[in-house]
Amino acid sequence: MSAAAAGQRPGKSIQSRGCAPQLALLSGCGTAFLYDLENGKRSVRLDKLVDVLQVLGLELQLRPGKAGLTVEPLPT
Repeated sequence: MSAAAAGQRPGKSIQSRGCAPQLALLSGCGTAFLYDLENGKRSVRLDKLVDVLQVLGLELQLRPGKAGLTVEPLPT
């Protein structure tokens, strides 16, 4: 899944599910950061993004070429 698509999945958003406060607490970031992330803000802090992805059981992979950024589930 592309990084752009990660924040734009169909279905209910983090905000509308009421999960933002818990996710913010667990990841150590604010709900404003989660809102920006989910709404496709083009510039976010990488360290905070990685923290959120870890809480969600995802990892960020950087690949050369057209693939660019992807977000994948962590290996189990």
